[in-house]
Amino acid sequence: RILRTVKNRFGPTDEIGVFEMSDKGLREVSNPSELFLGERHAKSPGAAVFAGMEGTRPVLVEIQALVAP
Repeated sequence: RILRTVKNRFGPTDEIGVFEMSDKGLREVSNPSELFLGERHAKSPGAAVFAGMEGTRPVLVEIQALVAP
């Protein structure tokens, strides 16, 4: 889950929080890029890693497309 604030009295509104659901509820993900790329296979055809900005936080995300080898 990615949470984004609309109004924050005590800080900036361009920050996000990344959380993972566990058996004890939501817990903060300290390294979202590791979570998003955790199951990545190194030379997969049709897959590329994109380095984007989410607020002020850089996040690595894998983008996949269906291709025929």
